[in-house]
Amino acid sequence: MKRKLQSEMRMLFIIGGIVISIFALVFIIKTITPTLSSSPQAQAIIVAHITASAVNVLSGVENGYVKSEFPEPLTVEVYKKHGRWYVKVVYDEKNGKSYEVPVLVEMEKTGPLKIKNVYVFKTVGNPVTIIGEQESSKIYFKNLVCGVDERTLSYYISEASQKYNVNPNLIKAVIAQESSFKHCSVSSKNAVGYMQLTESLVKDINSRQTKLGRYCDITVDVNNPEDNILGGACYLSYLIKKYGDVKIALTAYNCGPGNIDNLVKKYGASWDQVKERINEVCTQEAVTYAEGVMGFYADCYDPGGRCDVHKGRCRLC
Repeated sequence: MKRKLQSEMRMLFIIGGIVISIFALVFIIKTITPTLSSSPQAQAIIVAHITASAVNVLSGVENGYVKSEFPEPLTVEVYKKHGRWYVKVVYDEKNGKSYEVPVLVEMEKTGPLKIKNVYVFKTVGNPVTIIGEQESSKIYFKNLVCGVDERTLSYYISEASQKYNVNPNLIKAVIAQESSFKHCSVSSKNAVGYMQLTESLVKDINSRQTKLGRYCDITVDVNNPEDNILGGACYLSYLIKKYGDVKIALTAYNCGPGNIDNLVKKYGASWDQVKERINEVCTQEAVTYAEGVMGFYADCYDPGGRCDVHKGRCRLC
């Protein structure tokens, strides 16, 4: 009987403890949580993490969105520091206090701008976009996320390298020269993406009626990062095989193989001859481009290169 009573008492104590814990939890939620959410520092931490996480997640999917509204307007900035991009939210402007969170992908410098909400979204074939609305006007904080994270980008480059037998470091050097690793980069000639593919080039790649199309044997969506790199690597591989010289191939990548064909027919497949007579068919920019790519290769990706010295211009070393 005594043992049964002790058992019932223990059970009552346990139930009582659970009830007290529940009431304590409700009290904490009702008192501490509002204090936390109303704290400017807490708001800055929440907004910075939500924005950065949304960018990182949405850069790896075809579509989606995340929206965050603030109790009070906050100053938000996207900037690059030590080779990495950050979302920074200011919570004490008077004393210069802020909170920043790193982002895994390439972005564009934006702000600082005081905004009342952040809307991060991704649609098929387009880059992740960040929009923030100001409280007093219809001026928007807008940022385009340029491409995928470095791990994914390295995978795409490795995939293209193996498929088309091109040195992966040469692909990296071309991307560095063409777009500075920004997939949302668009040139004055409407070349798009990491490897700056034009509409006419993509049409040739996608056609099975052209030599290039049969060689590549793929269908490219120029806005898709993986496709863009595959298409560029395939084109580069085709040109290297055609001319038997990397620098001549790079010159053709820049100013078109038809132009370089005319020089090669006249003077042979000699880099010195192409370099000397480039003005007959193209501008000097084509030679500067080829030498620029090889400069990136030497500084960043060649076994004898010094990536640690050239951190400002080297990526994916």
